[in-house]
Amino acid sequence: MTTTPTAHAWTVTGSSEACTVTRHGDALSCDCPDGVQLCKHLLAVGLHLA
Repeated sequence: MTTTPTAHAWTVTGSSEACTVTRHGDALSCDCPDGVQLCKHLLAVGLHLA
């Protein structure tokens, strides 16, 4: 997976579709269709920030 920061979010590519992860205060959210609280895109951004 590739994590690319943008002005207000991160674009995560490497799966079937690119997803956007945004920060809302201390919380991150993803626009992926997986419908889970902690998806692989959120984990990728967390690793990018670490």
